[in-house]
Amino acid sequence: MIKLLRLLALVLALALPAAVTMTLVAPDVAEAQQPPSEPDYDEWDKLAQRADEAVEQARLSSPALEELRAELAGWRDVFVAAQRINGAAIETAQAQLDALGAKPEEGTEDQAIAQQRERLTEELATLRAPRQRAEVAFSRADGLIKSIDTIIRERQARELLELGPSPLNPANWSVGISAILDTVGKVGTEVRAPFQDEERRADVMSELPFVILVVLVGLLFMIRSRFWVERLVRLLLLRKNTPLQWLVSLLVSVGEIVVP
Repeated sequence: MIKLLRLLALVLALALPAAVTMTLVAPDVAEAQQPPSEPDYDEWDKLAQRADEAVEQARLSSPALEELRAELAGWRDVFVAAQRINGAAIETAQAQLDALGAKPEEGTEDQAIAQQRERLTEELATLRAPRQRAEVAFSRADGLIKSIDTIIRERQARELLELGPSPLNPANWSVGISAILDTVGKVGTEVRAPFQDEERRADVMSELPFVILVVLVGLLFMIRSRFWVERLVRLLLLRKNTPLQWLVSLLVSVGEIVVP
């Protein structure tokens, strides 16, 4: 009896996780199997007209254009999904139409077959209409996105080529000093920020010995590296001059340019 109860408990323990998993996964699977729905083209037309005006006038700021582009990209994804509407029905109707064979070039076709062919052709046209509309809308959205990208790139190029105030003009020194002080203030704020939070301060303090060690090693190399390289070159030149030693001496000499 005890063995039977243990067996039942084991079966329940194995079955419950599977049941819970199926319960959680089933809605996701059902949602994934839902066919794509037709987009709201009235809302899309409003957005597309607004985007057309923005592209034509090119007066919106770059951040506003970025937001508009994000909306258009979302609609473009919707239209990609809409191009799969009626996929199974189209395949079925097309298979039925293919089964009828090609229409005879000479003579007359059986009336029943001709009527069935006409019905299937009309059905295919009706089923494909939402897809074709989605393809047209996708092309429009993609074109608007490319136009916005062009406007943003042109603005960025102009900003790069635009000359700023000359630093040689004393009248501009106050602006430059203010910018330097502002940068120093931001750096100081970022340095102090980790120490204001207790958890982050503990992390920084735990890594502090390693940071100090790296800084000391770096300073040592900055101070003594040139002396070590010059000494190595002298030692190599004092020995017998072989092709290998000559190559090593050349590489070490080049290293003198790299090291501080």
